[in-house]
Amino acid sequence: MSDLIEVVLENLTESNISKLLFTLVGKFKNIENIECSEEIYLLGNKISDVDIENFKKLQTDATIILKLHHLKVNDVILNHVLLRLVKYDNKYDIDFTFDDKDISSKLDTSILLHLHDYISELGNHFGATQWFAGVEPAIDQKTRFFTNYELGPLKL
Repeated sequence: MSDLIEVVLENLTESNISKLLFTLVGKFKNIENIECSEEIYLLGNKISDVDIENFKKLQTDATIILKLHHLKVNDVILNHVLLRLVKYDNKYDIDFTFDDKDISSKLDTSILLHLHDYISELGNHFGATQWFAGVEPAIDQKTRFFTNYELGPLKL
């Protein structure tokens, strides 16, 4: 049985949300579907700066969910990724989940190190106060592969 791997970038700077989201998503052809927990207009499988601005203006907590065909992390392709932009208490997180088979079947533990390097670079560049990854739910520190620049207790 496989597990889901969750990657989280927490407490992002509002001004960097669009840039980080578009950096992660890449080309729009990767988007299968977009949904929002609140009523804002989203165009099927595309998202724009205007959509993100409308999302940020919402007066309530909300989540945008993007179902992606794949997500490229350095040279690694993660298939069927669920990415969420979460707004709560005027804070923003981006998280994504994928099946551990996408990394464990390659029998290369350096993939996890590449993921760590990539997410650390993004977290630092886009102003996240914390970033981590682990077996879902990654909020549980015992299931983490890494937290910020430190490797966690869990190994692939």
